[in-house]
Amino acid sequence: MVHLGHKLETVQDEGDHSLLTFADGKTVEADLVVGADGIKSVVRHQLFSEKGPVFSGEHAYRAVIPMDRVRGLITDDDFRMYIGRGTKVYLMPLRYRGQVSFDITALCPDSTWAPQVTKDDLLATVEGFDERPVSITRDLDMDTVNARAVYDIDPVGTWHSDSVVLVGDAAHSMLHHQGQGANPAIEDAGALADALRQADSPKAAPALYQATRKPVTDELQRISRQGWTEKEIDDIFPGQKSAAAAGQE
Repeated sequence: MVHLGHKLETVQDEGDHSLLTFADGKTVEADLVVGADGIKSVVRHQLFSEKGPVFSGEHAYRAVIPMDRVRGLITDDDFRMYIGRGTKVYLMPLRYRGQVSFDITALCPDSTWAPQVTKDDLLATVEGFDERPVSITRDLDMDTVNARAVYDIDPVGTWHSDSVVLVGDAAHSMLHHQGQGANPAIEDAGALADALRQADSPKAAPALYQATRKPVTDELQRISRQGWTEKEIDDIFPGQKSAAAAGQE
């Protein structure tokens, strides 16, 4: 059953089971807790890693637009990308919906989680690009644009105990440059289900799951951080070593 309105406050690992306490005072005991609570995971922070999210030195501005507004840039199912001077413009066809995911990712030292941006800010970001993505940007409805600072997490050494296991962004949040945000979480769920079927007991399943998935996601996290070089960043922000360079070291 799904129980809405519950905010997890603490998770206590008791070895053969775990105790969850929620903000409304309710408690739950479970043989196996699956921590799928995202990049700001309470489960990860309390049991596996006290490190917080890492700012990449970039902002991402994303909107989903109708296919007929892409100025002829999309004619098939192929992904399109424009790159230049600290900015990447992505166009991802969603042909089954008749839409395109339009994403501008740009270097920016502002680490505000949900930055406030204007149409003029976006147009300044894509200034000098091909007129077609510039025109798409000019026509965006800002009420539909999701603006966020881009974060990931450092690899977590251990994802599990006998009674708790992490999946998805809670375990391995990564930058979006490989298009691997949701996919690893889905694969995690499948691998955990397989491990629960194959292991001799629920207690043994998390280790089997981690052994299967962690090498894959560690590599995806690594290559997703391979963006701009420190020299390129310094060319754009002279005199300051940006958080992006620090995050990629």
